[in-house]
Parts: sequence; structure tokens; C-alpha cells
Amino acid sequence: MFDRIKLKRDNFVENVQAGDKKARRWLIIYCGIALFIVIGAIGLIKMNFGYKTFEVTQVIDKNDDVSVNYQVIGDGLIRYSKDGASYTDKNGKLLWNQTFEMSNAQVAACGDYMAIGDVGSNQIRIFNQAGQIAVINALYPITGVEIATQGVVAAVLSDSNDNYINLYDATGADLVKIKATISKTGYPVDIALSQDGTKLAVSYLVVSNGDVTTQIVFYKFGKTGQNGDNVVGTYSYSEIFPKIDFINNNTLVAFGEKGFEIYSMKESEPEVVLEKVFDNDIKSIFFNEQYIGFVFKNEGADALQDGTGTGQSESAAESRNEDDTQLQNGTGAAMQSDDSTAMQSDGSVAMQSDGSAAIQSDGSTESQTAVPTVSGNVFTLLGESISETVDYSIPTGSPDDTETEMETTDGVYPSLNQTSAETAEGSGRSEDANFRYKMLVYTNAGKLYLDKDFNFDYHSVECSNDEIIMYNENECVMFEYSGKEKFRYTFESRINSLLPKKTKNEYIVIDDNTIKEIKLK
Repeated sequence: MFDRIKLKRDNFVENVQAGDKKARRWLIIYCGIALFIVIGAIGLIKMNFGYKTFEVTQVIDKNDDVSVNYQVIGDGLIRYSKDGASYTDKNGKLLWNQTFEMSNAQVAACGDYMAIGDVGSNQIRIFNQAGQIAVINALYPITGVEIATQGVVAAVLSDSNDNYINLYDATGADLVKIKATISKTGYPVDIALSQDGTKLAVSYLVVSNGDVTTQIVFYKFGKTGQNGDNVVGTYSYSEIFPKIDFINNNTLVAFGEKGFEIYSMKESEPEVVLEKVFDNDIKSIFFNEQYIGFVFKNEGADALQDGTGTGQSESAAESRNEDDTQLQNGTGAAMQSDDSTAMQSDGSVAMQSDGSAAIQSDGSTESQTAVPTVSGNVFTLLGESISETVDYSIPTGSPDDTETEMETTDGVYPSLNQTSAETAEGSGRSEDANFRYKMLVYTNAGKLYLDKDFNFDYHSVECSNDEIIMYNENECVMFEYSGKEKFRYTFESRINSLLPKKTKNEYIVIDDNTIKEIKLK
């Protein structure tokens, strides 16, 4: 049998060497099949065993200081600070550079638009990938900014007595003004604007008779024939929800100290999809349009290294407060929790344990504005509550009248869909004391997707559609949503930021001196 195979092989080789066209065609086919098998085998090996290293595809010298913030927007990277902002494309080419003066810059982005607000001051600047298109000079100091896909901006403003949630179009023109005061509506801790700009949610902190509660109010705008004050739903809770976000156009998530709520706004009125309370305090969160993730610290685990190899020194772990709770959503939001409720949300409001509020930037700079404080059981700032009814048409094009097509989602990805949230298990506590942390990941429909224990000591967590990224001073770990470790690496220099790009397996690593674009291999 082997002799016959050898004879056929020899005849085939002779025919190829003799120039037989049929034999050469079969040779090309055989080579193509072999190449396909090799590539498939390499892919399977990487899927099963993860990536071990990377190639650097581009290096850019930073030439700036540590006060500069970075965020991936579209296919490019924006740098912003109190002195200005610049935007580079995926090839590192500078597309625009805008100088300004801000004391506390905060960025919000959606689609091709971004807004940079001066928290504690009055300036908001609207950009697209071509550059600055509008400047808004608000009447009162800004405490938070959101933006929609067509450039509609929502901003929380605060004067000495009242608070406002104002909406502007991409040219800076007024669209909506909602006036709220402490005595009736409460203090607006955070806002969320839908991707199409027609839906707004506000998390209000309410203090009454010494009790601190949350009221989440939903607004709907546009020519829908609504009456009253555009409010389409209100939910009250006995705990504080300092962070809310539309993770896609029709799904809002509210994050509390020990739980979260998922609402669907596919219809005009909001509908609760899932109410979940954990048995343990939340350390970190991360989310995108498909997944909502939480990390919990296992209080029963040994805080020192246990031989599993986290790669982090004890001094590095001691340099931060391990009891802090972080909210991470890809833009550097952090939620902190001490004995009561001290939480920070995306550059908006950090609720202190005494009930006071402090405005925080994406970094650590703190600037005080006219924020209510609690003295005993009574707010020191009181006033009347006014809400204006507004009926406006959301613009569908860009300011230069170039029509832009907007995409919206139905709030549930087909591959993650389910009819109920009965499978939303997960207590947030680990039964194995050998692990320091537990991670739970839910789908946007409220189904528990991943329950994983791990030991990596991190200080930041990001996520993309493909993986969860954790890193500390110089070490990173990436997990797939299946729970499998995808990549682990120790860098020679300190990691300031590790940001996923839109392209699969490509990332931006920012250290003290350079911005590197890398690709796993």
C-alpha cells in the first residue's frame, strides 16, 4: 500500500516538473488546503492557550505631562487637558488641535461627536472628528455632560439655589431646560442621554426627614404628543444610585452600592427588566452595549500573595485603598465606597459619607460648586421645583446640513436574548477563600453570563466587545467573556492607560513617555 502511495506521489511530482497543467492546478489546490489547515491550527492554538506576546505597530512620543487624559473615540485617540484637546486618527496623524483654558475638563463621546465640559465652570465645547463645531457658554456652573450620536448635548448645571438639566443641539442652540430644586425633585447626581438624544434619565438624590433615597426619573422628548413635563416614568429606591447609563439606545442601567437595575425604554414608558441586589459590596463595574460586569472583593481571602503569581508588589497594593469601590466603563469612571456611600461617577458627583456632594474629574482634582450639604436632617439650600414642558424635534443631520444615518438598537442583542431574568443568579461572594476576587458578567437582558473567581490585583478595568482588560502598575490580564484567560503580560514601564481599539486584538498602551499601539500575536 505504501509503495503504491509513493509511486503516485512520484508520478505527480514528475508531471508537475514536466509542466502538466492539470498537475500544477492540483498542486495549487493542495497548497491552499495545507495553508488553510495551518492557519486554522494556529487560530485554534491561540484560542485554547491564549496569546503570549505582541508586536508594536506604532510608537508616538507623548510630549505631555500626567495631567493629560486619553480616550479612544471612533478609530482615533483624543487627548484632552485643561489647556486644550487634540485628535489623531488610527495612523497617528493629527487631525485637529484646539487650545482652550479649562480648570477641570470632562469629555463625553457618542458616535462621531464628543463634548468637553469645564466642570465647575460654564464652558462646553462640541467636536466631531473634523474639529470644533460649537462653543456653549452655560448660564451656571457645569457638573456633568452627556452627548448623543447627532451632537445633542445634555448638561447638568448648578447655581447657588437650583439645578438645571439643559439640552442643546450640535450648534449650541437651546433645546430643553428642566429646572429642579432640592426640596422637591432632589439633587441630580447623574444623568444619562440615549444615543438618539430623545430619552433622558436623571438620578436624583433625595433627603427627607434624615433618610437618603434615590429617585430615577425618565424623560421622553420629540413630537410624540406628550403632556405635562415630558416625564414618562419615575422609580424610587431606598439606596443611592450614583451612576446611570444608556448602554445602548433603549437600555438603561442604574448602578448602586450593592446592586443594579436594568430598564428597557423600547416603548415610551420605561420597564424594569431586572432588579438585582448582591450580598457583597461592588468593587468595580464595566459595561458595553452587550455586557454588564461587576467585580467583588472576597473579604475572606488572604490579602497577601498566595503563590498564584499576580506580579504585583505589596507596596503597589498598599499604594491604593483596597476597600475603595471603582466604577469602570471605558472612560475611567470610578465609584468609591467606604463605611457608607462615597461614590464617584464619570466626572460627575461623589457622595460623601456625611451626605455632602463633591464634583470629581476623571483624575483626582476636586472642585466645589454650589452643591447641597446636609446639616442634621435639613438641606441648607432650598427652593421651588419647576419643570418646563418641551416638545422639540431631534435633528437628524449634522450642523453643515450633511445628512447622517443614525443606527439604533432594540436594547437586546439576538445572541444574548432571553424572555425573562430568572437566570440572574450570582451573590457577589466567593465560596473559595483561595481567591481574592469574584467577577460576574450579565447580558444586557439580565442573564448571568459569567461567574469567575480570580487573584489578579488590579487598579483599573476596561472592556471591549471581545474581552475584559485588567491592569495594575506594570502588569495586565485579559479575560474572554467565557472566562478563559486570553493574555497576560508584564511591561517594563508603568502602565498609565491600556485602551482597546475597535480592531480586534489591537490596543493602545500609554506609559509616562510614549503611546504605543500593539497587536497581540
